[in-house]
Amino acid sequence: MSINRKYKGKDSEMLISASTITQAALTHQAALILKRSTWADPFFTTFATRIDTAVSTFLGVDNAATLRAQTAAVRDIFGPAYENVSEMKLQIEQDYKNDKNRRQELLTTLGYNLYWLAAQAKDQEALISLLFAYKQNLTPAISAELIAKGTVPATLTAITDAAQALIDANVSQESIKQSKKGATDAAIIEFNEIYDQLITICTLATRYLKNVPAARDQFSFSKAIKALNSGTITTLYDEIIIIQPGTLHTVTQVKLTSKSKVTLTLLYNIEGVYACRNTDGCYPSASFLLQFEVPAGFKKADLQGTGDYLIISNPLAEDAKVQIKIQG
Repeated sequence: MSINRKYKGKDSEMLISASTITQAALTHQAALILKRSTWADPFFTTFATRIDTAVSTFLGVDNAATLRAQTAAVRDIFGPAYENVSEMKLQIEQDYKNDKNRRQELLTTLGYNLYWLAAQAKDQEALISLLFAYKQNLTPAISAELIAKGTVPATLTAITDAAQALIDANVSQESIKQSKKGATDAAIIEFNEIYDQLITICTLATRYLKNVPAARDQFSFSKAIKALNSGTITTLYDEIIIIQPGTLHTVTQVKLTSKSKVTLTLLYNIEGVYACRNTDGCYPSASFLLQFEVPAGFKKADLQGTGDYLIISNPLAEDAKVQIKIQG
């Protein structure tokens, strides 16, 4: 007898949401343990480890942070890719409005008849499938036919490049969509137990933090799932870090993209801590100087350097304490 999941949607999405919510719990742990003593250390770190183990064991990805970063990398492709396939659909419908059979054949061959309705609803799996239909089925003959009708070649190239980018990003198929064969019973049992624990955390934390609306929103499982499927900004990383004197701290858990929003708050009253993307250090003349208790917001392009990871430099002779939040 098969075991049913207690949650709707994809396993990967449940685990990404569980990881994100657990990071929020760690951020608010001091307030939460006042209401529930059993949530003191190492409760949330143990739960985070359990999620990571489930991800690596059953989804084949290193850990939940990697899974979040991979998903963010894929989502970064979606905006322009969606616009291009939407534009192509309109062109095909207009160019072949007097040849319905050929129009239907092209829409089927390029994946629209199977995946377009779901892709319009911003379903990630559907758009990925549509991109791969283009990559696999856009033969030189079809490409030449569409170009002869007036399609700009760059549009077709952009669509197939987007599909290739998914491959190059090394995003495992299982981390994005459910395997056709389904997970094993052992996996589903573990996923269900993680989900049960997650819902308990969400339910109680929402009540305990009822007077902190912004914090309460971080414990909504439905909002976390919606963020994954709608492109809504979600918190990928939110931690307070102690940076030792004369060192750099690199946030390797999250790869920055053009959609990333970074918020940094210096929590020690010191001056001389900088943010950048330079792997060899943050030069004061060009990097951002963090100010005590003043949140500073950045986009990836705002940070000096060519790297893909946030770096905090502490050249001082004392510890620096910084709250780091990355959304995307």
